[in-house]
Amino acid sequence: MLLSAVDWASRGGTCALVLLIGATLLRDHGRLIAARLAALFAVGTGAYAITSAAGFSVQLGLWTIPLLALSAGNNVVFWTLTASLFDDGFRLRWWHVALWLLLVVAGTAGCFLSWRALGIALTLSSFAFAVLANRFEGDPLALVLFGAWFATLVVGLATDLDQRLLPDILTMPVIPLALVYDLTGRNPLVGAELLPAILIALVIPALLYVGSLPFEAGAFGIGDVKLLGGVGLMLGFIRTITGVASGAFAAGIVLAVLLVTRRITLKAYVPYGPFLIFGAVWAIFARA
Repeated sequence: MLLSAVDWASRGGTCALVLLIGATLLRDHGRLIAARLAALFAVGTGAYAITSAAGFSVQLGLWTIPLLALSAGNNVVFWTLTASLFDDGFRLRWWHVALWLLLVVAGTAGCFLSWRALGIALTLSSFAFAVLANRFEGDPLALVLFGAWFATLVVGLATDLDQRLLPDILTMPVIPLALVYDLTGRNPLVGAELLPAILIALVIPALLYVGSLPFEAGAFGIGDVKLLGGVGLMLGFIRTITGVASGAFAAGIVLAVLLVTRRITLKAYVPYGPFLIFGAVWAIFARA
């Protein structure tokens, strides 16, 4: 009881301090974009101090939902804040707001879904923004689309490890959206090579699925086929091959270690989706 009281007192003090800092920044430097972002980050930090407390749950009331949403969106706020501090030419763009709204919506959804994978995706979002912003610098549309795809890949990885399935809601929407993106010619990883991208999105999943038929059910599932269809359209011909090869190599190493340490047997079921997802993420940053 005493420790709980001390914990909440510390969190309350943290909230008061960061809100005071935010208010002071707005009062003294309210015209600066960096000050406004810092104030918003302070609000998000205060919200996180509350939502991360033991026993905090949406079941406490509707007032918890805005706090959880602000906590989820604070990764984007921190990212834009640091950019504004180190780049004198920084300006807020529509896609900054889009990314923030994406995480806010995801955080709100997390209030009602008991889905651990969603929490993992939100946790890794800061890493995603850092590496993807460097990869697609100067292309906000690519950053938004690949950022959203990265989030679905992370959720898919965690879901496949936890429940041994890749839900259609994570794989199927990627295919038509990626195809439209490719048709516009705006996908920097595909460019003008639309036909090879479509070909590899059809051939690789078909070959792997047919090749798995002699083995036990589940060796390579329909979810993996749908996943690779989206991978082919998002990454293009060369990078898809690179991603599949990298995933197979990673799978070989991991399985060898697990077999040697006797964590699994030759008859154990090991989902292949996480290795395909690892390969796809690796291929985004590979040099074609």
